[in-house]
Formats: sequence, C-alpha cells, structure tokens
Amino acid sequence: YIVRKKMESKPVGILSKEEDIIKAFKDLGKNIPDLYTGFYHGGLNKIITDRKWMQIHFLDKMVHRGQAVFDTVTLKQGSLFLLEQHLDRFFRSMELVHLKPPKSRAEIRNILIQLAGVGSPSQDIHLRYWTSRGGNDLNTTTPPEVPTVFYAIGLKKSPAHPTGIANAITTSYPTKPKILAEAKTTNYLLNCLAAQEAKDKGALPAFVKPDGTLSEADISGIGFILKDGTFFTPTYDGLLVSITMDRMLELMQKTLIPQGKVKGIRRGQMLASELKANAKEMMWIGVDVVVSILKWDDAVISQSKGPICTKLQEMLKEDMKNPESLTPVPFAKMQLLFFIAFTG
Repeated sequence: YIVRKKMESKPVGILSKEEDIIKAFKDLGKNIPDLYTGFYHGGLNKIITDRKWMQIHFLDKMVHRGQAVFDTVTLKQGSLFLLEQHLDRFFRSMELVHLKPPKSRAEIRNILIQLAGVGSPSQDIHLRYWTSRGGNDLNTTTPPEVPTVFYAIGLKKSPAHPTGIANAITTSYPTKPKILAEAKTTNYLLNCLAAQEAKDKGALPAFVKPDGTLSEADISGIGFILKDGTFFTPTYDGLLVSITMDRMLELMQKTLIPQGKVKGIRRGQMLASELKANAKEMMWIGVDVVVSILKWDDAVISQSKGPICTKLQEMLKEDMKNPESLTPVPFAKMQLLFFIAFTG
C-alpha cells in the first residue's frame, strides 16, 4: 500500500545534460523582477548583469549554514553615501565572527564603485555585499585553506517609506544573542519574523529585551525626543552599530544642540514603558530615511510628524549632497571593459 501510494505521486524530473540544465535555469530566471543592476561573484571575479545568472552555489556555507556577514551602501545622485563608515562596520563584522577578509579594503571599495557604475547616475541604487565562508560541502567546519568569498549586488531603489510616518508595535519575538546582534550576519530570521508580524498589523517592529529595555528595530535604530528636550537612543551593547544614527548624532552635535533645538544626547538603557511615558517624538533612523512613529503599541507618541524628526529628515537629505559624506562613482562607457556580462 505504501509503495502504491508513493507511485501515485508524479516523479520529479532529472536533469543531467548541460544544455537541459541551462535551459531550465533560463526559464526559472524569467520570473526574477528587473530590479537588479549587477552582481559581483567573487569566485569568478566578474560582474554579471544578466539577473538569471546572479547565483551562488548551494554548497556555499552562506546558503546552508548562514556563515556570512554583510553590509550595505546607497548610491544617491551618482555617489555612494557614507561608504567608508559602512566598510568599517563590514570589516568589524568579519572580525567578530572570525571570517578572514576575502579581499583588501581597497579592492572591495573598488568593486563596489565599479558595481555601482553599472547603473544609471539618475537611478538610486542599493548595494548589498557579503563575505561568505565559502566551501563546497555541507559540513559545519571548513578547512583553513578554503578561501572566503566576496559577493555584491545592486538593487534599483525605491523610497523606503514614502510618507515618512508610521506606527510601531513591540514584536513578540526575542532579541538576538550578543554576537549575532553586534555583527551584521546573514542570520536574519528573527528580523524577518518581526518585520512580517508588524507588517501584518500595519506597523513597524520594535525589539524589547527580556529586562524590558528597548533594543532596536528590525533594520534600523530607534531614537526619541524626550519631554526634557534631550535625544535618546540605546547604546550599542548587544545592538548593531547604526551608521545613519551615528551620522545623525554627529549632525545634531554640530547644529541642533548649539541652536538649542535639542538639549543634549542621552545614551544608555531605558525601559520601553518609561520611553512611552516620556517621549515627545519617536523615530526610526536607518539607511537613508528617518520615519516618524506616531503610535507605539497603545501609546500615542504624537499626533503628527514632530519638528525634530522633520529637521533630521531634512539634514539627512542635505548630507547626501555633502562631499565629505560621498564617494563619487564614474559612469563612463569605458567601464564596460572591466565587466563581463553573462547574457546566455
């Protein structure tokens, strides 16, 4: 009976001829949206512009073991925003999880600039890049002679949050252990679960630690203007360093605090309940966006976007034009000499 029931199932196909395999993957690739400008494959040391071939091998440890770190950087108006700060965090993540850098910092910087240049100067591009442990087996350990691998991809970017306002909920999912929180690893299951839980409720997620203190959001830092006029955000003990948050703190020190619009900056730990009771403004700060949070769980923070959040949004937008924050990207046609496109 068991054998008969199994035979009633339609058998899967077997692909063994190279031309059949290539055709199957070409057909599969037709479903990939036209959002990706290029993919750098460290094993090939080439940039691929045909999105159906933007692939890595299943036996790569990043795929089946999650043994990898990553980081991001945004191309705005033809320049990469805060590239060096993001590279600092990328190399720190590798150090924390004992991954040997697959290339030098200068080489990685050059690859990212070239990859950004595959797109158009008028198109905002989000670059995401990884260091994987690599490998060619299913084991949990890898011989030291097996090299780590660098990958990177360019994604056509749309506004992260067009309205700039949202509500938030405290996610039911736990915070990450310290090493996974402080290194930007590919272990994003909790982030994804929290984000989906919040999205289903029309909100953004906030993580709260077991002791009741605020942690962070799924992909950004969280900041507050308290009733005493100070700006509060948690320290990075057990949290990922937020590049955009650090930049906003720096700009506040230079402008809003001397102007008296913000009384000071407070770092530390605060109970979520205490923040709900004392916040005049609450905001998500990450990548290239500042989102004003009007309501957190049942606590109404404000009725509309607050003045400091609005000002920080303006400052961030202006900083994206600041030469000190930018790395220019060449878009000349001659760059194509550096690229090999798999168009199949």
